[in-house]
Amino acid sequence: MRAILINTGTELLLGDVQDAHLAFIAREILPLGLRIDERRTVPDSDVIRRTLTELFPHCEILFVTGGLGPTTDDITREMVAESLGLELYQDPQLLAWLQQRLQVRGIKWTSGIARQADVLAGARVLPNENGSAPGFYLKAKHQSAHSVAARFCSARSAARAPAHVQEIRDADFEIDY
Repeated sequence: MRAILINTGTELLLGDVQDAHLAFIAREILPLGLRIDERRTVPDSDVIRRTLTELFPHCEILFVTGGLGPTTDDITREMVAESLGLELYQDPQLLAWLQQRLQVRGIKWTSGIARQADVLAGARVLPNENGSAPGFYLKAKHQSAHSVAARFCSARSAARAPAHVQEIRDADFEIDY
């Protein structure tokens, strides 16, 4: 099973932030018999969509980190939706969870925070106990010359718990695109 990691974030390419996701994800998936075969770091731009489109046919698991937060440069969910032709919808349960979580932490609600409740149609939400931006997972059947099945997982929350990664590896639901 070929696994690829895409790290999104202009801050990574500028050297403002050091990536720790590769080492963490690689350690967590190795006991599951998986390893990262390729890794790319891309800026917060349309390059995300182009890279997703390029890599979907070449892997069975695609981890994407970054770009799910509340700021205007957090565009990963939109780029995934565009590249797969899927709708985004606001999950009311997730929105309520975010509002409650921020209220408990004493963080002021802003309109950008609500974006974190936008979910791809057919995706499974992966809780993030360390922050406010949840991850998501979907399994997609890629219609290409090779008809490769691609599994897509996004955000740190998926990698922070080995159970999520095992579930992703063994999941049995799929989205056709």
